[in-house]
Amino acid sequence: MKKSKCCAMNMQMKILFSCIILFIFILNATAQITLDSTNFPYTGLSYTRFYAMADTIGCLGENQHYNFSEAFIAFSDSMKYFSPEETSFAEQHPGAEVATITGTDFKIYYYYSKNISAYWESGITLIGDFGEGIDTVHGNNEPGYGDTLISSQYSYGYSTIQHSVSTIPFNPWVDVYLHKVKEISVDGWGSLSTGLNEFPDVLRIKYTEYRHDSVFVLGNFDSANHDTLYYYYYFAKGIPHPVVIAYTNKTGQLKYIEMIHVLKKIPGCTDASAINYNPFANLDDGSCIYCEEFDYPVTTDTSVCYGDSLTLQVSGGSSWEWSTGDTTSSISVLQDSSAIYSVFYSIQSNCWKSATINVNVNKPVEAGYWLDTSQLYINDSILFINASENATGYIWNFGDSSNSSTLTNPIYVFDEPGVKDVMLIAYNECFSDTVIYHLTITTIEETENLITNFRIYPNPG
Repeated sequence: MKKSKCCAMNMQMKILFSCIILFIFILNATAQITLDSTNFPYTGLSYTRFYAMADTIGCLGENQHYNFSEAFIAFSDSMKYFSPEETSFAEQHPGAEVATITGTDFKIYYYYSKNISAYWESGITLIGDFGEGIDTVHGNNEPGYGDTLISSQYSYGYSTIQHSVSTIPFNPWVDVYLHKVKEISVDGWGSLSTGLNEFPDVLRIKYTEYRHDSVFVLGNFDSANHDTLYYYYYFAKGIPHPVVIAYTNKTGQLKYIEMIHVLKKIPGCTDASAINYNPFANLDDGSCIYCEEFDYPVTTDTSVCYGDSLTLQVSGGSSWEWSTGDTTSSISVLQDSSAIYSVFYSIQSNCWKSATINVNVNKPVEAGYWLDTSQLYINDSILFINASENATGYIWNFGDSSNSSTLTNPIYVFDEPGVKDVMLIAYNECFSDTVIYHLTITTIEETENLITNFRIYPNPG
């Protein structure tokens, strides 16, 4: 894989400066963060937003320093999250908890919903001239297809693909379907500088968004628009909005960035004994929540065989929310691929603990190997290349006395000529497979003799 342009030769001076900064931050480095509900926007939150030009998005990987302190600021605006009831369209978007407004000629109202594990776009209202004067249209994401913007599962190394579908009926004859598919990858963490703020704990999330907007007239397909967007979110610990959003092209070249100014006065819970303590807050807003101590056993990481069912369980609590959507203390899953499950459990309102369960699936094994059959001589080192699939262990028998090996790719020397039945057994916890190849081991003299005595009759023939 080619390295990103942040590592190109024409960036040597910038990299040297970045490495010096990175070294300073490593001296005080902390472990990478996992996003939680403190990163979800809430009603009343507002920021000054700056649009700027920068040189690089920084590198992927661990303990990076993302430096936007020299970014050229082109212009700024402000953004605010407010209650849906303030828009007069709340009844069109039931369940929405937060809203924002953008646009000039067209006013666009975005509506968001959330729970303790995710924050997603659930609806949209547009106000503008769609060809027949000023009009207002509303659309909502279809059930089960919410556009998740932030998830409490986001930590370094996490990746997923999500689908979202929103329907906007423009009039009794025309419907528009907004379909998004997002590839999400949490590809870096470290610290970040913007020139406005310093953030010691930052998580970077890469998005590739495929959009397919379709128009239907009287239920019949009319036209479609396709587009692909590439952007990165940089979340700082405890800040309920990305501190930087970087927009790139397909090859990762930076177009522009958005960055926010986090005010020195940050409202939140300032009591360290509260469950929702915000270490960045310096203005207590009375939101502190206190919980009783509780902890319950949860199914540990486990391995199962392909196609087997498995019960995952929390042994206690009064409320449960699984990543599958189930709300019972135990769930049954049928496994055909490895997966990570998460669960939140509680004994009182707003007091939750979380756990993750890694389920490894052992799939059927297919044994196989290959080697260079043109060099099968005694006293030569022969490399056996393992081509088995879904195996975790191997047993080799070389058909030569009782010699065997458990290496993945063994090297073996035959000391006697003849036909050797070389057997490979590949296995995992649930399955095994065996393959046997018949190899003819010769001496170099035998091969040369065969060539010397090779004749064609008749000659010419």
